Amino acid sequence: MASANISEKFLCSICLDVFTEPVSTPCGHNYCRACISSCWSSRDIIQCPLCKETFLTAPKLRVNTAFRDMLEISKKTKQAGEDGGSPARPGDVPCDLCQGNRKRKAVKSCLVCSASYCDAHLEPHRTVQKLKWHQLINPVDSLEERVCRKHNKVMESFCKRDQCCVCSVCLKEDHVGHDAVSLEEEFKARKTMLQRAKTSMANAISDKCNTVIKVENLMMESRQKVEETKVEANQAFNGLVAAILSKKAKLMEVLEEKQEAAEQKDEALKRQLWLEIAELRQTSVKMEEVLKTEDEFRLLQNLPSIPSATNTRHCYTERKSLLQVEKVLRAVVKIEETLNEHMDKIIREVLQGDTEDEAFEEQQTPFDDELEMASANISEEFLCSICLDVFTEPVSTPCGHNYCRACISRCWSSGAIIQCPLCQETFLTAPKLRVNTEFRDMLEIFQRRTNKQVTEIPKMF
Repeated sequence: MASANISEKFLCSICLDVFTEPVSTPCGHNYCRACISSCWSSRDIIQCPLCKETFLTAPKLRVNTAFRDMLEISKKTKQAGEDGGSPARPGDVPCDLCQGNRKRKAVKSCLVCSASYCDAHLEPHRTVQKLKWHQLINPVDSLEERVCRKHNKVMESFCKRDQCCVCSVCLKEDHVGHDAVSLEEEFKARKTMLQRAKTSMANAISDKCNTVIKVENLMMESRQKVEETKVEANQAFNGLVAAILSKKAKLMEVLEEKQEAAEQKDEALKRQLWLEIAELRQTSVKMEEVLKTEDEFRLLQNLPSIPSATNTRHCYTERKSLLQVEKVLRAVVKIEETLNEHMDKIIREVLQGDTEDEAFEEQQTPFDDELEMASANISEEFLCSICLDVFTEPVSTPCGHNYCRACISRCWSSGAIIQCPLCQETFLTAPKLRVNTEFRDMLEIFQRRTNKQVTEIPKMF
């Protein structure tokens, strides 16, 4: 993909061939001098073929020296790149200037050119004086993502306030005064944070596995106690007269109902715990893959959302014997005239569920606290200073401040002076409002995470 993008930059969009005497229009697009001159002379309207910007008269065509030099270098190194160097294999970064299917493995990537070069095509960067100052790094793909779309400069810093990668010009304009560090420093900090999260998640998995074992043991003990109680009750009732047979049947029915309800509850808890364990293990594997990367930019751009390792609260019940066995045994030996009274009392106790609950609650980890504090600080940046609510269709003013499109438009239309509500910068006419794509994308991510947190209601068993 990178190779295709580089090749297209050296093709004239009119003749669809490599540039011949390239010139630039005032709008910044490049054409062959003969192609653009012929195009304008054959039409009544003089406009750029790409962006359709219209000019009253044919503008003066200028030579973009940097682009011309790059084109000459590409032509000179095309033949040199036909031999030498090892071919690119699956997983390698290919050279962007090698043509056809014989692409060789790149040895360096240039952050200024946004291209990767094999050893032969890298030669101009070693010999041409204008190219020696270009910043070369080990070969990586997706170089375009590392360049600031607003200022066309390499993003070498990370703004902690806005949680995004920025270039040197961004630090002087949109992010002036913000706390910023190098990508390498933030990369190390985030990797340490991910390691702590992975450790916390491993502990959570272990705790949940232990809880499953306790639940299984509880179910086995409960089932055994119920079976023992049923045997003892049967032995006692078999020696009684026909007058107490109805009470015996009632007691058996209650025991079966209570046991069935308890087992259904325990089985549901087991299923939920296994689902959570599977999700945590899957997230742990993804974190392991992210931790293996040494590309600080890739890690920061593709940093996965870190879920709470203990996002549910479970409890289960250790039940006492459903019957007060000794009371049953004492009751059956009493005389017939008092038996009905005692049996009614025992059945009432069983129906009331004479149990004690022991709740096993999972505690929130320190890492969860860090995430919640960070989320609280970031959320303030997504509030419009006019409506004091989360941005709706955020736009930026020329002074760099963000507002809802409807809010700032209504503010300017209702006042005689057009100025920024925050910094009070005044404009002669209402300026064109532009969309800050990076801020918009961050807002969408924040809204998705906020909605997810609202729906994740802790469950109690």
